[in-house]
Amino acid sequence: MDKVSSNTFRIALGATARSPKDVAMLYALGLDFAEVSLKDMSNFRKSISDFIALRSKANLFYLCHGPNEGDPNDTTYLREHYLPRILEILDMMPKLNISLLTLHLWVDHRFVKAPVIDFKIDLLREIIDKARERTITIYLENLS
Repeated sequence: MDKVSSNTFRIALGATARSPKDVAMLYALGLDFAEVSLKDMSNFRKSISDFIALRSKANLFYLCHGPNEGDPNDTTYLREHYLPRILEILDMMPKLNISLLTLHLWVDHRFVKAPVIDFKIDLLREIIDKARERTITIYLENLS
């Protein structure tokens, strides 16, 4: 919700967009935002100019939804694969004027070992530090 005045709020409505075609549809429906899903960066890289063009002509804004983390207990994968993907996304976001990134990290002690949760907290600190440099806010979606 965006605060409009001291007593009223504006609710922004939007939906997930996996392609420029989805963004065009959301715009045609009169929605306020598109949550760009970045599970497949190779496809996104191919169409980034289309996303940029649509953003400049459509009266909507973008949010960003990052990829899933994979095996929630595999710290090697998180460090060597997940983190580089997130850093690439953070580098791309300013090109689209995106300032919000939703991430997935399982931290439920029923499913994730305590040392891995500590590792993920440190990883999240690293991601947040990089995001701050780009004035991006990180949201953590609780999967469990």
